[in-house]
Amino acid sequence: LQQRHHSWGPPRNLVALLHEGEARQAILQAITQQHWSAVVALASRYPRHFTCKRIDYMWALADAYHAQGAPGAVVSVYEGIIPGCGNSAHRIATLQKAMGRLPADAVETLLSREAQIAKDPEAAARFAEARYQFNVNRLVAATQAQDATKALIFAERIRSDVERTHDSQIATLLGWTYFHEHQLTQAGDWFAHALAWNAALADAAYGLALTRVGQQDWDDAERIARQWQ
Repeated sequence: LQQRHHSWGPPRNLVALLHEGEARQAILQAITQQHWSAVVALASRYPRHFTCKRIDYMWALADAYHAQGAPGAVVSVYEGIIPGCGNSAHRIATLQKAMGRLPADAVETLLSREAQIAKDPEAAARFAEARYQFNVNRLVAATQAQDATKALIFAERIRSDVERTHDSQIATLLGWTYFHEHQLTQAGDWFAHALAWNAALADAAYGLALTRVGQQDWDDAERIARQWQ
């Protein structure tokens, strides 16, 4: 058209659409190829594409920063999503991603932010499950590190969730946490809960028998031991 009509020029909105399409194509290609430095550069050049409307781009940008060893930048992206994005499923998925990429303290901050946002019952349940899994993982890590102080902190945090979910494996872990701290009443209660929810848990039965010995309840200790001979 320009050859036939020298004064003709493409409409500005058409040019803008073409540029936008080229930008999206470049971003998608960089993400697909995991060309992380390009993803970061494109986010700087086209920040309008890295918004809640394209949560996949925001997650990819966080992945790019993670691959580059820039945890502070990862946190910044996730803090833009929580609480900035209105889709609760996207925010909770972001929390789950953060749990695999960020230090525990940074995840705690994101959890605190998310906890302040009003949710419908379904979203609230998903958030509660994500927070529960995070605290369980921290309890396991504290137990493996033999950090009794932290283990007790996280044990207290998850007690109500364990009771709500009847999580027999974690109830057993709670039993051992309290047992090693010589809190025998608490330990016995959690071992008993675990067995009530799953009678086949030998580890819980062993823990309960040892707890009864510690409480000098010889008859109950013998009863439990006979059941598992």
